[in-house]
Amino acid sequence: MIAAMKNQWALPAYSLCLVGAATLLYAQGERGTITGTVSDSTGAVIAEANAAVRNVATNVTQRTQSNSSGL
Repeated sequence: MIAAMKNQWALPAYSLCLVGAATLLYAQGERGTITGTVSDSTGAVIAEANAAVRNVATNVTQRTQSNSSGL
């Protein structure tokens, strides 16, 4: 009887562990966010400035342009 009760909880317990592990692995992904304001040396924002960021490990470049607020 006790063995049957232990087996009853085995599958849900293992499933919960797998879901937890998958969540942790998902958090290790290679992504991020770069934020900021484009401004000149006087602190004035620069609208429609072109910006590029390159991942030196993969040589992938992401390009963007600031909006009218320099964001």
